[in-house]
Amino acid sequence: MKQRRKAILALLLSASVAASPIVSATSVFAEDLDFATVEETEVTSEDAGSDFSDDSISIEDSDDVTEADTADDSILIDNSDSAEYSESDTDVFSAGDEVDAFTAADEVSVQADEEAKTHSIKVTVVNSKGVVSGMYAMDNAIITKQDDGTYLVKMHQASENREYMALTNDITAATQHRVDWYVADSNWYYTIPVANLTDPVYASFSYTKNVNKGAAWSNVQTITFDTSSMADTTEPAVDASGMNKQAALNYTAADAALASVPEDLSIYTDETAKAVTDAANALKGKYKAIQQSDVDTLVTALTDAVKALRKKAVSLTVTNKTGMFNVTDAVLDNDKLIVTLHGTGYHYLYKGTYEEAVTNGDNRDKWIAGDNSSGKWQFTIPVAEGETFVPIVAISHSYLTKYEQGKNSLERAFYPRQAVIDQNAATLVTGDYDHTKNLTVTNNVKMFKVDTASLETIGGPNSNNYKEILHLTMGSTSFDKVFIGSAVDAAAAETTTDITDQKADLTVKANAMGGTTTVDYLDKDVVFSFHSVKNNTWYERVFNISKTNGTLTITPVAVPATAVALDSTSQKLETGKSFTLMATVTPTDTTDKVVWSSDNGAVAKVSSTGVVTAVKPGTAVITATAGSVKATCTITVANPVVKVTGIKITASSRSIAAGKKVQLKATAAPSNADNKAVTWTSSNKKVATVNSKGVVTFNKKAGGKKVTITAAAKDGSKKYAKITLRCMKGSVKSIKLSGKTTLKPGKTTKLKAKVTTVNGKANKSVVWSSSNTKLATVDKNGKVKAVKGKKGTVKITARAVDGSRKKATIKIRIK
Repeated sequence: MKQRRKAILALLLSASVAASPIVSATSVFAEDLDFATVEETEVTSEDAGSDFSDDSISIEDSDDVTEADTADDSILIDNSDSAEYSESDTDVFSAGDEVDAFTAADEVSVQADEEAKTHSIKVTVVNSKGVVSGMYAMDNAIITKQDDGTYLVKMHQASENREYMALTNDITAATQHRVDWYVADSNWYYTIPVANLTDPVYASFSYTKNVNKGAAWSNVQTITFDTSSMADTTEPAVDASGMNKQAALNYTAADAALASVPEDLSIYTDETAKAVTDAANALKGKYKAIQQSDVDTLVTALTDAVKALRKKAVSLTVTNKTGMFNVTDAVLDNDKLIVTLHGTGYHYLYKGTYEEAVTNGDNRDKWIAGDNSSGKWQFTIPVAEGETFVPIVAISHSYLTKYEQGKNSLERAFYPRQAVIDQNAATLVTGDYDHTKNLTVTNNVKMFKVDTASLETIGGPNSNNYKEILHLTMGSTSFDKVFIGSAVDAAAAETTTDITDQKADLTVKANAMGGTTTVDYLDKDVVFSFHSVKNNTWYERVFNISKTNGTLTITPVAVPATAVALDSTSQKLETGKSFTLMATVTPTDTTDKVVWSSDNGAVAKVSSTGVVTAVKPGTAVITATAGSVKATCTITVANPVVKVTGIKITASSRSIAAGKKVQLKATAAPSNADNKAVTWTSSNKKVATVNSKGVVTFNKKAGGKKVTITAAAKDGSKKYAKITLRCMKGSVKSIKLSGKTTLKPGKTTKLKAKVTTVNGKANKSVVWSSSNTKLATVDKNGKVKAVKGKKGTVKITARAVDGSRKKATIKIRIK
């Protein structure tokens, strides 16, 4: 059955090849692109009832079968000796051929059709051998020109056998499989974007299952568009909504994983080096031809293999710089330094500094126990990748025994050593501990600066040669000598330390022979004196060197304060207001800092810089303290004064009869102003005068004249108001009221006031009032309204407003 299928397919393919013309367009050979080879698969009996797929049929029987239009991952025709197109034929399809395929006439045709944006067009698909494809032919295509000049192409796959198209317009990108995926719709139409119709695009087609397996690529199909075939069409415009695009794979992690592989794997164990090589080859073998999940899996495998690399054990050439710690053999085995010691003086080691060993104490879980199984004491010291300096504390067996017997301290058994590894040279140098630690410098002194400082430790407290050396780099050339001690002692000293090229080295801790400490200036305030080149004077500074914290702090020598004075001893403040107290401390070079405090922070508080803030009414005492001396300021706090923001003057009338009076009223705002009093003044006392209560009296002879009365606030806010009054020549002589004198509850009536004047023109205006508003009310026009449900008698009065004090009253009975 298999042979029959192969024979039938071979005949079909031969006919297809014979009928397919050769297109002069750029073609790409599969061999040139170095695509992944897809494993050839034969159809088994299980596949007998299924459709044929290109990746499931192998044709090997024919001796003269020409390679037809197939993808390498689908149908493989193996007879390269008689293939019509060989690798050497690539010269036939040059860049020049590609350009010549589209003539100037074609370009004119495109321009002429720009008005109609949607056309039918012929699409040609050519395989990597230059043969027009039958397998992937497009038998129907519509193009729509976009506003930006690009095109959307909707084309139908004649064979309807590939759901996925990997597409790019860059042959290099196609070679590297850095492409975009497009999926055919249910009717086998692909919708793709193209930049123009003159340049080819490159694609490979695949079954959905092949995409999922990551074996989509075999050869590149070249797709070209025949612009001379463009014709009008009734088909709808191609819409981007029909474009089903899938993201290209991301190979960033793969690139990084391959780059992480060491160039020289020979220094690693055969097993771990082989694991890396295999993982790298696995990734390279399918690199850029697989699904993202497969990429990620292979990247993880390679990354893990690189992490698991173990170097081969290397014997180190040993140089011992102290006879008290003699290493005879040393082997570096990845994360272990294996040393063999001469002698039996040490049964334990500790990896770390002397200080760390002291802190660890008798916690032997962190000690490194020696192995004496071979007759020599061997120790396995853990080391990190690339670690070169290894601090070691050798624990004396004899002093450890005495410690266990209670005869000496545990620290007496600790001897700091070191081992320096040079992996490239395969050497190990041992000796007494000698290491330099950089210090963080804090300069708290003006006109003095140490740029950098470090502390070099040689040996340990039990060593005869133990030293702690302070290395200084000064910030200027102002000083040429340094001395540990006072300025007086420095001036009298026979020997001081020179500062050369702004550098100086001073021993700040040391032992004498036998381990007795003779000098110790660590972790305490110590006076250092520096000699000024300019002034020929020694200046004192306080140094505190902390080996534990890795710091050097420089401060002035203490100068006590003798007096403190404040610029104010008492102050009044409104709540919410602030001011700054200034303190003067004597002497000016004192090192005592001013400390501020308040005895009643609820009334007034003070900041660290002397800013006093009033909180609420009351009294508080602010104190400035410097060392043993102090000064005070008494603060009295009151609520803020609310000043007048505006004044309004009102009067019953602004037209007053000559010789008469009118009462003015001044209303100050806001209502909570502390002082609402005003001062009254008249602009012309010959016309009218005004008293302190706002009563204006007009001159009898001032008829026809005007006067301006001013009310000014007394609180200093400078607010005021003015009103202009007119003096009338005439005045009201009498007022007579008329209207109903009985009224039912809830009803209204209108009263009339007849005003009689004398001596000329007068102000006839009146104001109405009710003697009992619970019975009846009256408005400004004399309209009276009886209150519903109320009965009784009420008096309604009309008063002249011209100052004549004339009035009239009428009684109304409500029943």
